[in-house]
Amino acid sequence: MFFAVLSGALYSIYSRKFSKQFSPEEITFFMMMTGAIFFTLMSIMKGEFEIQFNIQTISSGIYLGILSSAGAFFLLNYMINKASPIVTTLFSNLTTVISVIAGIAFRNEMVGLQQILGMLLIIFSLLVTTIRRQKVSPSG
Repeated sequence: MFFAVLSGALYSIYSRKFSKQFSPEEITFFMMMTGAIFFTLMSIMKGEFEIQFNIQTISSGIYLGILSSAGAFFLLNYMINKASPIVTTLFSNLTTVISVIAGIAFRNEMVGLQQILGMLLIIFSLLVTTIRRQKVSPSG
């Protein structure tokens, strides 16, 4: 858990820094290539690397690699480039809400009171912050 929080913090700091020098496309490409190389090497070192040529594995890899990872991180890198860190952090919390809704819709997962309260708190904090920011900065 500590390393997950640490890597998230480092990602936020360096993404903001690199967004001044590189485009969101370049940052996302470097992230995806670094991850692919790192995890392929780790898989080879552990003796777990195996090439699969079946449609389910290929379609899952394309979905996870292109849509889920590259698409989501491109949008996050784009937002880091265009918005303030506070807004970026608030909107990145929506991934939890979307994940729970996707679990309900596609996997028929059960949702308890804690998950519902958590999602409501995320949405409420996002709405309050958005409304406050609109009142502070007059549209023009």
